[in-house]
Amino acid sequence: WQYKTGEGDAGRAYRDRASEWLQHLMEMPHSGNSAQEFMERVKLDLFPDKVYVFTPRGEIRRLPRNATAVDFAYSVHTDVGSRIHIRDLRTRQVRRVTATPGPMNITPIFSPDGRSIVYSHGVDEEANLVTAPASGEGPARRITVSRGAVANLAPSFSPDGRRIAYTSDRSGHPEVYISDVDGTNAELLTPFAFGDQYYRSDPDWSPDGRQVAFMSQLDGRFQVMTIDLRTRAIKQHTSEGINEDPSWAPDGRHLVFTTNRTGVKQLYVLDTESGRARQLTRNGGVRLAAWSPYLGGAQ
Repeated sequence: WQYKTGEGDAGRAYRDRASEWLQHLMEMPHSGNSAQEFMERVKLDLFPDKVYVFTPRGEIRRLPRNATAVDFAYSVHTDVGSRIHIRDLRTRQVRRVTATPGPMNITPIFSPDGRSIVYSHGVDEEANLVTAPASGEGPARRITVSRGAVANLAPSFSPDGRRIAYTSDRSGHPEVYISDVDGTNAELLTPFAFGDQYYRSDPDWSPDGRQVAFMSQLDGRFQVMTIDLRTRAIKQHTSEGINEDPSWAPDGRHLVFTTNRTGVKQLYVLDTESGRARQLTRNGGVRLAAWSPYLGGAQ
């Protein structure tokens, strides 16, 4: 592709990154006894602090070492940009939240009183939780304060609106944290040991306030888990296939989640007390469900 003409600055940048990458590969001595050993040398010796990935359009992105899928999505969105909109279910009107016009605004959630929203706002290499008026107007206030390539996202309110649970990779990989709604008194909720490379994310606080559901990567697959906030005991609820994105029902007993156990992604409803699960959708490609509260005509 180096002989292509008419490419812009962006194209030349991608070409140069690819050329640099391939040149390193060609110069590396092939001393390994297998393809697997060769790849390990590539990862550990040649690129100790870099990860290269391709976007669906074939663009090459260079990310920090130990970057996750969240980091990759963030890198793409810095070029594309993302905005938050609020739709009134009664009037069908849509308004845009203008408090943070930067490149990335994702994972919004309403406060229990409906007056504000909390979401992740990203600039450069960092993403922090902010809160803004649900009216769509007015300034945003930062909740988390992280420096460098750290992402804080996917917030979930406690029922009384005083605390939040969220995902953060400040420890080096995603874990679930809880804090007061203003960001103070933050603490790690999911257990973490030095060298631990598990991926725990997407918390959802139960309506009775006693548990937080989340997904955890076990043996390369995500499973739905819950943690008791008093005892900190963790319970695994799924094991068949990949199971993600848990969301509590208003009764505090059932969870809706995404699973590929049928061969394609579907929504299932799980009874956390009996362990029984039933299929909710029949069309493939369904995910990211959010259970509504008991509806009374609100947003």
